[in-house]
Amino acid sequence: MMTFGHNVFGINGYGITNRIFNAAGTTDDFTGDKVKIWQHCMEDTNFSTGWKLELGEGEYDRETLDPDGKNDSISAIWVPDGYKVVAHQNYIDDDETGKTWTYNGPMMKTCLADGSGAANDQISYLKITYEGADPNECASEHRAVNTDLSCGACLSGFVEENGVCVAETETTTNFLTSPMGAVSVIGVLLLVSVVRG
Repeated sequence: MMTFGHNVFGINGYGITNRIFNAAGTTDDFTGDKVKIWQHCMEDTNFSTGWKLELGEGEYDRETLDPDGKNDSISAIWVPDGYKVVAHQNYIDDDETGKTWTYNGPMMKTCLADGSGAANDQISYLKITYEGADPNECASEHRAVNTDLSCGACLSGFVEENGVCVAETETTTNFLTSPMGAVSVIGVLLLVSVVRG
């Protein structure tokens, strides 16, 4: 006799699976405008089920990393453009800070166990600073400020010439030396000679 009911083929009596979908990550996970840290390496099949934190500027130690068991369990990190992360092996208020790792954005470290100076499951303190473009600097260059706080395109009323934004009225084009100006002058001369001829 065959009985169907609870937990048959991993599905309960309501048709809902009781299995957790585990998957490795992709480089699409390593994007955004905040620093991100993960419990598992990107290639780990548990990547999707581990914890992930998105962090802005600041210092992160016992209060942030300890309550949920994140101390000494960081395995991957994303640092966006303009950010700098200094990671310490021990808490900053300990007598000895231990090893220190510096990550400058944009930087994607899909597994902190890889390479020399591996920091996998060793980080206890993070200091995150933003070192992007100064909005005042962008304004003085007549450039817009991008969402990532870098200087962008020229502001309205300005055009880029030789890498510098200049007012549209300051741009100069010599009509006779520009290719279209020279063609126009030749065309007018030919027209005049045909009409006269």
